[in-house]
Amino acid sequence: MLATIIKSPQAVKTTIAIVETFAKLRELAKTVESITRASNNDEQQQLASKSGELLDEIIQQTSTKQTIETSFEINIAMLKIKHSIKKEK
Repeated sequence: MLATIIKSPQAVKTTIAIVETFAKLRELAKTVESITRASNNDEQQQLASKSGELLDEIIQQTSTKQTIETSFEINIAMLKIKHSIKKEK
């Protein structure tokens, strides 16, 4: 990855952050998939909560700023949904 091309401490840190983020995204995908297979509502709620925690970890891991703003925008045909979250550390 990046650290194999650029030999610097920052490149190593960046590579490690990329791998950790990828692992969390993979776990998030598995958790979201498990929600559809969950047999009862309590289990679905627990898995949804875990998904939210993982997403929060991913967002916070990549942020070094004091204020975090995250926006999600979905465009489906004529429907546009935008959701923004602002957090201060």
